[in-house]
Amino acid sequence: MLRGDLVRAHTEGEAIRLRRRGRLDEPIVVDLLFATTPFEIEALGRRESLRVLGVEVPVAMPEDLLVFKLIAGRPQDLADAERLFALHGSTFDLARVRRWCRDFGVADRLEAFLGA
Repeated sequence: MLRGDLVRAHTEGEAIRLRRRGRLDEPIVVDLLFATTPFEIEALGRRESLRVLGVEVPVAMPEDLLVFKLIAGRPQDLADAERLFALHGSTFDLARVRRWCRDFGVADRLEAFLGA
């Protein structure tokens, strides 16, 4: 099931959500994001491949995903950010994360998150 308009998402930098049921009827959800901002373009260049359900899938680096989650700022995104930082934070370039958070106006979210 496709939620959203793929052409509009590409031209306007919106997200598309793909959703289907897996073998055990568990939901599989994938968000497609189109790189339009300098941060997104840089994050795309830094992506890594992960094998998901037997398929190689390009995914954002955890550090970049943290920035995306802080920008979104919803409760689930902030919980995801906390988990990402717990798992991968020791490898993050915090100066880079701070720069992008400042550019997107969410530096206060990052600092509150780091201070917690």
